[in-house]
Amino acid sequence: MSPAAAPRPTAAHLLLGPEEGEKAAFIEKLRQTLEARHGEKPEITRFYAGESRMTEVVQCLSNKTL
Repeated sequence: MSPAAAPRPTAAHLLLGPEEGEKAAFIEKLRQTLEARHGEKPEITRFYAGESRMTEVVQCLSNKTL
């Protein structure tokens, strides 16, 4: 596969810290960008440290539709 034909890597964002307003604004801007690029709303999943098990995260990332 040529480098030009290789799929683009996807990003994962880890939002840390108490700045809830800044995090919400970042997520909204990212959501709008993805919606404009793909023509539909993206699926958004949130995991919270201490509340989510790693198996839940891995199961979500192993989704065949990704």
